Amino acid sequence: MKKICKNCGASNQPAAKYCNNCNESLIGSMLKSEDESLQSVRPANNYASLGNDTVSIGKWLLVMFLLTIPLVNIGTLFYLAFVSQNQNLENFGKAALILTVIYFVLTIVFVIIASIFFVEILKSLSY
Repeated sequence: MKKICKNCGASNQPAAKYCNNCNESLIGSMLKSEDESLQSVRPANNYASLGNDTVSIGKWLLVMFLLTIPLVNIGTLFYLAFVSQNQNLENFGKAALILTVIYFVLTIVFVIIASIFFVEILKSLSY
C-alpha cells in the first residue's frame, strides 16, 4: 500500500521515510486512504479575501449611471481601474479605459480625414 503524504497529498513508495514531493517525514504522519488525502490538500475557497466579491446590482447601476455623466465617467474609469479593491470592477475599468482610448484615437483620425475632404470640397466650390 502506497504512503500518502499528509502535508502535500503525494503518493510515495511503501518503504519511503520522506515524501518525494515535499521532503516531509512520512513516519507517523501518513494518511490512511487517498480520500482523506484529497480532503486535506484541497485549497480553501477564500476568494473573497482576494477581492473577487460579487458585485451587486446596485453597484453596477451606480457605475453605469456615473459613466453616463460627461467627465465624471473618465474619473470613474480611472478609479475603477487603479483604485478599486474588487478584481471584477478593476478589470472592467481597465477594459473600458482601453476602449475609450481606442475610440478617442479613431475619432481624431476620422475628424482629420473628414476635415481634409471638407476643405477640398470648399476649395473646388470656390472656383
